[in-house]
Amino acid sequence: MEKKKINLRPSLLFRAFRAYLRFFHNKIYFKRVVHIGLPEVPPDGTPLIIACNHQNCMNDPLHILFSLKRKASFLTRADVFAKPLINKFLRSIGLLPAYRMDFDGEASLSKNASTWDVTGEQLLGGRTVVIFPEAGHQDKHWLGEFSLGYLRLAFDTAAKSNFETDIQILPACNHYEDYFHMRKDAVVKYGKAISLKDYYELYRTKPRTAQRNVNKAVREQIEHLMLDVRDEENYEAIDYIRNTYGKKYAAAKGADAARIEEKLLTDKDLVEELQKAGETRKDEMTQLYADVMRLKEQTQANNVRDWNFDKTFSAAKMFWRMCGFAVLFPIFVIGLIPNIFIYHLPKLITRKLKDKLFTSSINFGFSVLISIPIFYVLTFILDWYFTKSVLLAAIHVISLPGLGLMAYRYYVNFIKFMSEFRFEKLKKTANFGEIVLLRRDIYRRLDNIL
Repeated sequence: MEKKKINLRPSLLFRAFRAYLRFFHNKIYFKRVVHIGLPEVPPDGTPLIIACNHQNCMNDPLHILFSLKRKASFLTRADVFAKPLINKFLRSIGLLPAYRMDFDGEASLSKNASTWDVTGEQLLGGRTVVIFPEAGHQDKHWLGEFSLGYLRLAFDTAAKSNFETDIQILPACNHYEDYFHMRKDAVVKYGKAISLKDYYELYRTKPRTAQRNVNKAVREQIEHLMLDVRDEENYEAIDYIRNTYGKKYAAAKGADAARIEEKLLTDKDLVEELQKAGETRKDEMTQLYADVMRLKEQTQANNVRDWNFDKTFSAAKMFWRMCGFAVLFPIFVIGLIPNIFIYHLPKLITRKLKDKLFTSSINFGFSVLISIPIFYVLTFILDWYFTKSVLLAAIHVISLPGLGLMAYRYYVNFIKFMSEFRFEKLKKTANFGEIVLLRRDIYRRLDNIL
C-alpha cells in the first residue's frame, strides 16, 4: 500500500466541537478525569494503534480522545452505525465500524475489508487508531478475552508497506469510580509503546506466533495498568469490600481514597491479596464473602450506606444543615431550570435499554448533542425577550452549567442528609445491633487476612 498523505492537524471546526464535548464531559458529567502516562504516548505522526480495555461503552473512546490533542480514528462495534444519521455523525468524528462474528454474524465479517483499508491508509499516513481488543464491554473491573483482529490489521498494514513502516502498539486502560452516575471520577492510563518492528522478522515465517507474542505483551501491560478482578465467582463481594473496607485499606497504605488514581493502586493491592487468600484459605474466604453479601443486602434493604456507620450523628449539626438547605433552596430551584429537563430527558431512552452499560453514554451524548443546545438556545431567546438585553441573556446561559452543578450538589447532599436521619431511626430497630456486629466482624477478619 502506497503511503497516502493525510492531514494530521484537526480542523478548526473539529477542535471547537471537541472542546465543547470535552468541557461537558470532563468538567460537568465527570467530577474529575485524570490522565496518567501521557509522556509515554508517541508523538503525533507516528503510525500508532492504541489498544485499550473496554469498560464503559462510548465513554471509553471519549476519554482517549480528550486526553490527546491529535485527531484519532476509533474502531467500534458496528451495530451503533445502524441509523443513517448516526452513521454519518460517528464517521465525521473519526469512528469506524468493526464487525464481530459473535455479535454480527460470520457473513458480516467481509464488511470489515473497507474499514481495514481506510484504517490501513490512516496508519501509514501517521494517524492514531484506537481499538478495543475485547470487542465488547462489561460493567465489571476485569479484562475479557482479546480478539487478534487489531494485530492482523497492524501486521497486514506493515506488510503492504514492505515492512518499512514501524507501526507501534500503545496499551492503555480506562478506570471508573462508577459506571452509571454523573459527577464521579475516571482515570485514563497509558503504558509503554511496543514497536512491531521487533516482530517483523518472526511474522514473515510465523505470523500467528508473532501476533500471539505481541498480544501477550499488550495484555500484560493492560492488566498491570487496570483493576483486574479475576475471581469472577466472588466478584460482587470483592467489589463491595473495595468500595467499603477499601477506603480504610487505602488510608492504612498512606493513600488518599478520595483521589481515584491513588485508590486504584491500593484497590489493585487489596484485590490481589484477597484473590491470593481465596486460593490458600478457600473455606475461610468462602464464608467471609457470604457474610459480606449478607451485610450488603441488609444495608441496602434498610436504604443506608456503609459510610453511615462511621459518621457521628450530631443533632446540632443536623439542625444547622437543615437551616442551610432552607436558605439555599431558592438557588436550588433557579439551578433546576432548564437543567432538570436536560438531566431527565435521556431517561426516556435509558429506561428501555437492554444493555444498561449504554446508560452513561446516552445520558451524556443525548444531553450534549440534543437537549443542551435546544434548552440553552431557548433560554437565551426567552431571557432576551423578557430582559431586552443580549448581555444578561448571555450571562445567564453561560452560568447554566454552574447553576446545574449547584442544584445537583444540593440534591446529593440532601439525599445524604436524609440518609443520616434514616440511620438514626435504624439504630432503634431490633436488628441494628446484628448489622453493626456483622460489619465489625467482617472488618476484623479482613484486618487479620490482609
